[in-house]
This record gives sequence, C-alpha cells and structure tokens, in this order.
Amino acid sequence: MYSINEVVEILGISMSTIRAHMRRGLLTGAKKSGVWFFTDDDIKNYRINKFEYEHNKKEYCNEASKEGLKEKMSKSANMTDEDFYEALYILVFGEDEDEIHIDNVKNMFESLTDREQLILTLRVKNGLNLRETAEYMCLSSQRTGQIEAKALRKLRGRRKKHILTLQDALKEIERLKIKNDEMEVRLMESRQTLQNIGVNVEIPSLDCLDMRIEDVFDDISIRTYNCLCRAGKYKIKDILLLEADGLMNVRNLGRKSCEEIVSKMRKVGFHEWADKIEHGKETSS
Repeated sequence: MYSINEVVEILGISMSTIRAHMRRGLLTGAKKSGVWFFTDDDIKNYRINKFEYEHNKKEYCNEASKEGLKEKMSKSANMTDEDFYEALYILVFGEDEDEIHIDNVKNMFESLTDREQLILTLRVKNGLNLRETAEYMCLSSQRTGQIEAKALRKLRGRRKKHILTLQDALKEIERLKIKNDEMEVRLMESRQTLQNIGVNVEIPSLDCLDMRIEDVFDDISIRTYNCLCRAGKYKIKDILLLEADGLMNVRNLGRKSCEEIVSKMRKVGFHEWADKIEHGKETSS
C-alpha cells in the first residue's frame, strides 16, 4: 500500500496532477480514515488509463480542429505572407515603431520554435482566439497563452538586440569619422606651419592614408607587419588612429617593433603622430 505522497514520488508528477487525475477517474484507490492509499494494481491501471486518455484526447482534438475550426481558418486563408508579417509587426512593435525594417520580422519569426510559430500563425493569420488555438494544439488555454506570450517576448528581445547592435555600429562609425577628420585637419595645419617657417620637410599627401602598409613601407620587418595585420591594421590611416597605449597593446608587438613603426612613420612625414606616441610611451613608463 502506498500513500498519495509516495505515489507522487513513484510517478514523478505533482500533487495537483495526481488529484486532477483522481477526479477524472484515471487513478483510483481506497480511502481509509480520511487518507488515500494505493496498491501496485492501482498504479499499473493508472498508467494504462492515462495512455488511453491522452490518445483519445489527441484524437478528439484532431477531429475538432478538422471540423469545428476548418471553416473559420479558411476565411482568412487569403492573407498573404507579407500581410501576415506586417500584422505580426504591428502586434509586437506597435504601429508607430520604425526602428526596424518590417522585412526583418520574417527572420526573427523563423528563429522561433515550430510550436511558437504555429501558435502565432493561428492567432494572427488564421484569426483564431485563444480557446480555439488551444483546441487545435491540444493544449490548455493557459498553456497556449504562456507560449504565445513567450514568443512575443522573444521577438521584442531580438528587436532590442538588433537596434542596440545597429546603434553601436553607427556610433563607432561616427566616432572614427570624427577622429579621421581631426587627423586630416592636424596634418594640414602641420604642413602649413612648416611651410610658413621655411622648413623643407616632406609631408605625405592625404591620399596615402588609404594606402596599404606594405606599399608605403617596403622594408618593414615581417614580425611587425604580421602583428599589425593580426590586429586589423592594414592601412596607414589605421596606424594613425592608434594612441600610444593602443600601439603598445597590439599583441606580440614589442618595444623594438613599436620603435620601428614610429621611425618609419616619421620618415614619411607623420612627425606629430610620432612625437605623440613617443611622449605617450615616456608617460606610461
């Protein structure tokens, strides 16, 4: 004989589920002095009854979905995929949202699980209410609502992630543009200052900023060149965007390699940048 608490441990289900199945007659037992007791045969019969109940329930749900919901679903079958994604966009993000293109809703929708996609399709495209969707899915209305709410939260979360990623990229592009403009202004000022005092120093053209490192520095050492390439520094303007700390933090770029870069940049006319790097190295040391 087993108590109800022992049956819960044997079957691995909750107490509320046990009591619900007892009300449906799936699990039977004997009540003695107000306490329920169950035998091995009761547990065995419960497993058989539960299997038959689930099978019959599935058959009933399939039949109901084919007959009772078929007519209503056919009325909205003419909705195109574009209209569906637009309706889903409005449901998730609102009519006033314009931070994400509507075409991206399709990619986010396809990232959901099959069950989440089906529930949203039934609710939005086929126009079923929550109870009808639950019948079609052979789930309770509460569980269907939970899955729908989770799917909508996923879509909103992916939209926020997309917007944050896009905004960060745009901010970084804007920052680099500003820094590049400032660098060009300083280069032109340095050229004008040297010309005013009559110093004949070769100042590189602004066109060389987009030139690759190997095209400007023919005799650069292999180690230094490989370190710069691994760090994503392929052009002269990439080096000019480095501060002293940034240059010294390039992986495997030692003191001699830093000195080589500074020396070569000075030879082609970037004296201000070279002085700034050397001053930064002295301050950090």
